[in-house]
Amino acid sequence: MFKSIKPLLFIFIITFGITILLVGCQTPTESVEEVEEIERSYTKTIERTYANEFERALIDSAEAAYPTRDSVIADLYAMYAGLREWDEVIPEVNYWYWFSNDGVLIPYSLTIEAISYYSNLIDSLETGQAHQSIQKAEFEFDASITFFENYEFKWPDDWPPPRDNDLPTYLFEMVFVVQSSMKWHHQCIHECLMIINHKRTVVFDKQGNIIQIFLDGPWPVSTS
Repeated sequence: MFKSIKPLLFIFIITFGITILLVGCQTPTESVEEVEEIERSYTKTIERTYANEFERALIDSAEAAYPTRDSVIADLYAMYAGLREWDEVIPEVNYWYWFSNDGVLIPYSLTIEAISYYSNLIDSLETGQAHQSIQKAEFEFDASITFFENYEFKWPDDWPPPRDNDLPTYLFEMVFVVQSSMKWHHQCIHECLMIINHKRTVVFDKQGNIIQIFLDGPWPVSTS
């Protein structure tokens, strides 16, 4: 039986949205009333839940941690060997992403650079500086931390294939666990659609050292 300690929580949330009108260029035969109206909506929610500055520092450490570049490349070759020359595609630094679609990067790891990218992309869409073919977009990110006397990491049901059916069991004692997840959803004017769901779990010892990182990888993406 697992025991967890859940102290008082601080929650920070950022949200906003926008609806604008696009006015097309008029020809001499157009009336002033002939205006194309496109409803746009861009929102983001970023939430981090923690009890004190030590726990906040562990969340920061979890978001700063990267897998090794070699392990990322090996994972991508194992799953998508013929798709790309991954050792040439994956950047030398800040390699939190592995692919793109509709001009939007797709994450491999939920690092602070990944979170900043999607947050800034919402801002750019709102101000009309990027991807104006994207009519609606939503970004959600949350991270929380819990102390466990006994913790068993459980693989989520949507952990992406192909994976071995017999996934290993991981047991820990006296650990802090940071769990984070994100969702990106956008819809284009011309009916394109993309949905990204990604998760990450980082396990720390009581002193704040990282023991294990789970769920980094090329999760499936829904597109149309």
